[in-house]
Amino acid sequence: MARTCLRCGGDLPAWCSPSVSYCPECRKLIHNEVMKKQYAEWLKRQENKQEARDRAYCSVCIYHGGEYGNNLCDYILHTGKMRGCPPGDGCERRRTR
Repeated sequence: MARTCLRCGGDLPAWCSPSVSYCPECRKLIHNEVMKKQYAEWLKRQENKQEARDRAYCSVCIYHGGEYGNNLCDYILHTGKMRGCPPGDGCERRRTR
């Protein structure tokens, strides 16, 4: 009796163990899907870490607009000029209180 792949319905090779449920091609596809999902989750965790670093870096700045809810920079409101650098960790316009 031939066993079939649970994903594509094709026949499994005769040499594979009874615990194998997917053909080699489907196993590669499943592995790639899992790896993509894990990478996306890792990227999200890294973004959250960067947001936390940016929030901590900006919280002591005199231009920090914390009363509006998010991590906003009020540099342009105080000076009338654009900041000219990205906000957060490494901002060149940061002035501490």
